[in-house]
Amino acid sequence: MNGWNTQAPAILIVEDDDGIRETLRALLDDAGYRVVDALADGQRALQRLRASSERLVVLLDLLLPGVGGQQVVEAIVADPALATRHALVIATAQSRTMPRSLVTALAQLQAPILQKPFDIDTALKLVAEAARRIRDE
Repeated sequence: MNGWNTQAPAILIVEDDDGIRETLRALLDDAGYRVVDALADGQRALQRLRASSERLVVLLDLLLPGVGGQQVVEAIVADPALATRHALVIATAQSRTMPRSLVTALAQLQAPILQKPFDIDTALKLVAEAARRIRDE
């Protein structure tokens, strides 16, 4: 589509499964979002978030190789600039087994959980809500 909504924040996808990552990229692109990057690991995601002056909606998988999604969330919570600049949507199949510390951090960041396997409409709704949250701040 590439008819990007210039009012919407850009999207950063952090997902190690190639198929899911590319499906999300296509879905979000078709919905009018600009996907700035689709990464497979948390370390590169943190580097991208720290380097970006642009507000991003981050669609973050929790189970990643190396630096995992929980570590990314903890780093964002520990850095007020990152916590206020970016909005998270957590994509996981493990939502029922998350440690209390992670649940607390996600609540602090107002980060909703997108349960895998995910429904397309739910994914788009959560991304739109996250985009609205950082656009309106």
